[in-house]
Formats: sequence, structure tokens, C-alpha cells
Amino acid sequence: METAEIDLRKYIEVLWKWRLVIVLLTGAAVAASGVFSYFVLSPVYETKVTMLVANATQSQQSTNTASGSVADTVSRIPTMTLNTYMNQITSPYFLARVASKLGVPNLAADSLGSMITTQVLKDTNLIEVRVQNTDRALAAKIANTMASEFVQFVSEQNQERMSKSLAFLVDQEAMLKKELSDAYAALNALQVRPDSASAISRQLSSLQQVIVTLRQDIARQQAEVSILESDIRQLERDIAASSQNPESPTPAYQSLVASKAEKTRQLKELSAEVAAMQAQLSSIQEESARLEAKYAAAQNDEAVAKANVQRLESTLNLLSSKMVEAQMAHSLNLGETTISVVSPALEPRYPVKPRKMLNMAVAGVLGGFVSVLLTFVLEYMDNTIKTQDDVQRLLNLGTMAVIPVFEERGKSKR
Repeated sequence: METAEIDLRKYIEVLWKWRLVIVLLTGAAVAASGVFSYFVLSPVYETKVTMLVANATQSQQSTNTASGSVADTVSRIPTMTLNTYMNQITSPYFLARVASKLGVPNLAADSLGSMITTQVLKDTNLIEVRVQNTDRALAAKIANTMASEFVQFVSEQNQERMSKSLAFLVDQEAMLKKELSDAYAALNALQVRPDSASAISRQLSSLQQVIVTLRQDIARQQAEVSILESDIRQLERDIAASSQNPESPTPAYQSLVASKAEKTRQLKELSAEVAAMQAQLSSIQEESARLEAKYAAAQNDEAVAKANVQRLESTLNLLSSKMVEAQMAHSLNLGETTISVVSPALEPRYPVKPRKMLNMAVAGVLGGFVSVLLTFVLEYMDNTIKTQDDVQRLLNLGTMAVIPVFEERGKSKR
């Protein structure tokens, strides 16, 4: 504890010994900083303009492209994020446009970019643009010019994009109209050909009527065949029941035999007719089945052609509505609609740079630190012997005597 107290005392003695140097160096640093801040550095003024952006999002939202269409994409006004607007404000193209609008000599886009900073105010749709310049009037002029030019810039960008979209939609409309005309022609060709679905349908209807008639005729003929067969069986029973001598038949017997022969002939003729009509019916049914398959294929072809026509008509109607939307978006002044200046820039009264008192305070702290460090370095490099303690510390020897030094006034100093 005693050694620590002695060392601390020595440090204080060193600082007291070099106090004049410390004060002079610290004062010089503060004075130099003051002179530099007040007379060398030019004052820098800062102003700001605040813009409100409507229909903007904080981050880009993903869109479902599967449910959308190209027409929706090209006709829709883009929804941009606040960061997109900020990047447009600081883009070299826009800065060059502002510099040209200002007409200030030697003011380029890169130098203008170094003067401005942009930020989005937290939890708002407000964009703040700050401008720093040594000329207070020019700073306010730059900020307000940037705001007004940005409103016009957004409108021009939207109109340029919508012009391209309209040109694209017009080309698509012309292509769709040609495709629709070709689809109408293809559908008409399918409907007027000899083997069209309607023609085959009429043929099938006629065949169905023939089939119905044949079936009715066959049923009637089969009924007559059944009657004849019944009559023949009855005649055979009657002939078998008569006990006439075949060598000398009676007239009644001969009449029964003759009736049976006539009935048998009629039965053969009717059976042949029924067989012929059944063969005809089978042929017509085969033809009907072939026509039905052909009718199904023709009907499918026409259904595909009609679906294509309906699809093209629906697409053309959608495209027409999107063209109307694109025309409305093209005529819309998007800049003035979505961006408004809520707080224009005012000419600042006081500079923000240099911060004179802060600079002098920092210079004082640094000057004091450097001067204290310098005193300890000088004290460390001083190896001369001045006191008995120096003899004891450096040579490890005791002192035999002390020679006093007398000043002119008669006072001594060791």
C-alpha cells in the first residue's frame, strides 16, 4: 500500500511538473479545432422533404401466376414497395435528371448523390429525403425539385410501361381474331360436310324408322306364320281323323289335302319373306351401328371445334377488358395519384455541420491525452540525477553530502 501511494505521488508530481506543457498543448488543440471549425470549414445546411406513397407495400408480395394470365400481368398497374421507390430516387438516371432540371453548373449525378440520404419512416408509407449542402437555399431547392421530379418520373414510367402493354395487347388481339376466324371456318367446314354430325344424325333417324317398320312387318309376318302353322296342324289332324281309302278319296278328303298343300305353300313363302326381312334388318342394324360410331366421332370433332371457338371468344373478351384497363392506366397520372408531398423542404436557418463545440471538446480531450502521454514519455527519457532518491534508486548507493545551490536572492534549491 505504501509503494502504491509513493508511485501515485510520483505520477502526480510528474503531472504537476509538466502542468504548463499539458495546459499549453491542450489549449493549442482546442484553439486549433476552434479556428478550423469557425474559419476553415464551410457550414453545411440540411433540409428534408417528406412524401406519402399510397398503395405501396413494405415488402414484395408473391403472386399466384397459375391462376393469373399474361393479360392480367401486362394490364395491371405494378404495386411497388417502398424500397423500390427509394432505389428509384437514388438511381443515377433520376439524379442526372434532377441535376439537369436544377441547371446548377458542375452539379453532376454522383455529386448530387453524395448530398442526399433517403429513409422510410418506421411503420408508415412516408419516404423522407434529406439534402445537405453548403448553400441553404440550394439545399431546399434540390429537395423540392427532387420531390416534384419524382412525381413526374413515376407518371412517365407508368405511361411508358402501359404503352408497351397496350402495344402487346393489340398484337395479341389481332392474333386472337385471326385464330378465332380460323376456328369458325374449321367449325363451319365440319358442319357442312356430307359426313357431318347433323347429316349422320338424319341418316340414323331414317334408319331407325326403317328398323321400326321392318320389326313391325316381321312381327306381323311371324304372327301369320304362327296362324298358318296352327292351321296346318289342324288340317293334319282332320286328315288323320278321316278314315277314307286313299285309292278312292272323297271330295271332303281331297279338299282337306288341297287346303293343307296350299297352307304349306303359303307357310314357305311367308317363312322366306320373314328370313329375308330379318336379314335386311340385321344389315340395317349393322349400318346403324357403324353410323353411330361415325356420329360419335363427328360429334366429338365438332365439340372440340366449338370448345376452341368458345375458348378463343372468352380469351378475346378478357383481352378486350384488359385493353380497357390498360388504356385507363395509361391515361392515369400515377405519380400525382399515388405520391404526394406532405412536407416540402424549407430553407434551414442553422447549419448541421460543423458541430463546433463538439469538435472543440473532442480536440480538448485528445489534446489532454496526448500531452499527458508526452509528459510521461519525456519523464521516462530523462535519465539525469537530481535528488538523493535518484542516487539510491539508480546507483543503489547512499549519499555522503549534499551541495546546496544558492540563487541570487539567497534561497537554495536541491
